[in-house]
Amino acid sequence: MSANPGEVESALELGAFLMRYHRAIDYGDFSDNAYVVQRLRRYVDYKYWAELEDLGGSHDSLNANFT
Repeated sequence: MSANPGEVESALELGAFLMRYHRAIDYGDFSDNAYVVQRLRRYVDYKYWAELEDLGGSHDSLNANFT
């Protein structure tokens, strides 16, 4: 809920990291505020999609080098 974008980015990154490596942690563990949970959920979804797209591009590049 900070107005500082750097703090927001760091908090979202920390939340994504904790949920990725600790199965017992859920979105609801971070806040009872629906807006905060929605923001974290959106950040995690965007982050995973970006990782998948990057992986796909790396795969295509690697595949092109072998053919």
